[in-house]
Amino acid sequence: MVHPPGVIALAWYQREDYPRILQIMKDASTMPQTYDRWLEKETARERLAVHSDKTVVKALINPETFPDWCRINGVKADAKGRMRFANWTAAHQVKTV
Repeated sequence: MVHPPGVIALAWYQREDYPRILQIMKDASTMPQTYDRWLEKETARERLAVHSDKTVVKALINPETFPDWCRINGVKADAKGRMRFANWTAAHQVKTV
C-alpha cells in the first residue's frame, strides 16, 4: 500500500523503546546508536518535509510487535521494513482522516 502524494512517512520510536529497537533491527549498526542522535536526525527530516508543505505521518514502531508485522508482511526488520511499515501506516492514517 502506498501513501497519498504530499505525505512523508517517517518511522518513529519512543525514547524508552530505542535500546530494544537497536536489538531487533538487522541493520542496527547503520542506525544512530543513541535516541538523541536519532531524534536530532529525524526532527531535521520532519522540519524539511513540513517546510516543503508535506504532511508528515510518524509511524510509531513498537519493538514488541514490529518483528511479527515484518514476518507477516514478508520483510526484514531493517530500513526497507521500517519504510514499508511507515508507508503502510501513513496510507491507513491518511485514508481514515
